[in-house]
Amino acid sequence: MSETMPETLSETTAPAAEQPPRPQAPEQSRVPSLNTAWISRGLTIRVLAYTAGAHLFAGFLYLLFALGARQGH
Repeated sequence: MSETMPETLSETTAPAAEQPPRPQAPEQSRVPSLNTAWISRGLTIRVLAYTAGAHLFAGFLYLLFALGARQGH
């Protein structure tokens, strides 16, 4: 075993010129693409539906307690 170990890390790595360049990310547009527009629309519809449903449920509970309190008198 007469092999010698490299003394520095630079002896074991390839020079930067030999490494392939990293792929560049495409430019991001400020306008949402057609592929993601449906996500935003679906989220908006879901939020409106859940908000309306929560208000209807809260109204039901209010009526339940208000009418129940009148029955007790």
